[in-house]
Amino acid sequence: MEAIHSTRADKCGTLKARKSLTCDGSFVANLLACGYFARVDAAAYPLVGRPIIKRSPLSLPISSHPMTPRAWRDTHDDVRGLFYAVAIRKLGNVRKFDLNLSQEVETLARGQGKHCLAWLHRRVVRHLRRAVGASQGTPTPFWFAIEESDKGRLHIHGEIAFEPHREKLIRQALKAAGGRWDEENAEYQLALRISPNLRGAGYCLKSYPKARPDRRRYMQQFGSPRSMVAGFEGRAVTASKDLKRTAIECHSAAVAEVVRFRSALPAIRKAAETTEPCLTKTSLLRLDMSRRAAAQEEI
Repeated sequence: MEAIHSTRADKCGTLKARKSLTCDGSFVANLLACGYFARVDAAAYPLVGRPIIKRSPLSLPISSHPMTPRAWRDTHDDVRGLFYAVAIRKLGNVRKFDLNLSQEVETLARGQGKHCLAWLHRRVVRHLRRAVGASQGTPTPFWFAIEESDKGRLHIHGEIAFEPHREKLIRQALKAAGGRWDEENAEYQLALRISPNLRGAGYCLKSYPKARPDRRRYMQQFGSPRSMVAGFEGRAVTASKDLKRTAIECHSAAVAEVVRFRSALPAIRKAAETTEPCLTKTSLLRLDMSRRAAAQEEI
């Protein structure tokens, strides 16, 4: 079985965390190939005829060579955001929200420097607690990413889970977190709708590459153009505390599943090629998934 490598030794002999875009991309591609995302959506919306996800939720490079999945601490924030979306679907009644910030709130957030995201996170938590009530049990789970529009305005895309009868309170809380909207088209400050499949999570994370630290450092030599680099400082993806804990558990289970499939792939390919010589890697993985599903039904 493949090992999960999360650290490496540098020249000084100290342990240093490492991240890899191609490793993240290969990990997500393997999850897509084995039907992981389709199963997550099917479990979240069992009675709703939603399209099965057939493309990767994230646009990441993929290695042509086998790569070992990284541990949670060594994944980029877009992969973490994807697993926040997986975790929140376990709670039911997930809503996607798009929130525009008022000029005042945006100015205050940018003024926090690299703590811009953390400040907005605390602001959302505070208004949700005021609306729902701190004594009402578990805090409202959510996750979101911040990005800038073509005009440079800061706004939020994310997902939130709550009981249906609290929708009005949640709307009021999110609008309050976004700030008083004195501009035109006030009805567009907040959009709250039933969340689509996990491709919707990919939409929320579409601008994360602009906030990736390695890109920020590289683009400094070109003046950090707004079209290539985020104008705000710091991180871009966050989640509520309990949801983050669940996401880490989901990620660990997904890594173990990918490792099992990769270790079983040679035997699956050898058995399948005798009857279907033209099967691709994706087809082989899906064939194994169907065999496993059939075996579970028999049990």
